[in-house]
Amino acid sequence: MNGDRWYRRLLRLLPFDMRTDYGRDMEQVFREERREARARGAHGPVMAWAHALGDILAIGPREHAAQMAQDARYAVRNMRRQIGFVAIAMLTLALGIGANTAIFSVVHAVILAPLPYGEAARLVSVSNHWPGNARGGLSDPEYLDYAERSRGLRIAAMSGVAMNLVGGSGDPERVPHRRSA
Repeated sequence: MNGDRWYRRLLRLLPFDMRTDYGRDMEQVFREERREARARGAHGPVMAWAHALGDILAIGPREHAAQMAQDARYAVRNMRRQIGFVAIAMLTLALGIGANTAIFSVVHAVILAPLPYGEAARLVSVSNHWPGNARGGLSDPEYLDYAERSRGLRIAAMSGVAMNLVGGSGDPERVPHRRSA
């Protein structure tokens, strides 16, 4: 890739309007500086590139900031003219952001947040399965039988409309729950 192409790519750091207005002139000046630099010696082209890079890095951010300020002034001027539209747009945005925040908070609390138990990944629910009945609850004697025979079953078992929660030590605690239809 030749030097002109690299310089054009370097010019992309400048705002579009500035590139279209002054880009060709800047390329021509850079070509002339490179020609003169080659005549100066081995370090001449490197110095020409360093000078060009320094100039573009000095001009680019300043021009982008100037265009941003100009766009902001234009936006504020237009918003002053149409204050009713701006008020409705801001109210709509506020309601949308508020609703989105509320929905995400509920989803996070219900679905995404980890369960408030130690070793929540090991939380299990045990139930019976009979033909014709998708899921049946455990009776208290069944739960106790499973708890005695299984060393890994420590956390939860389902019994009718209640859960038996067992921690690391202590007795099981019965916690009622509702089944949704």
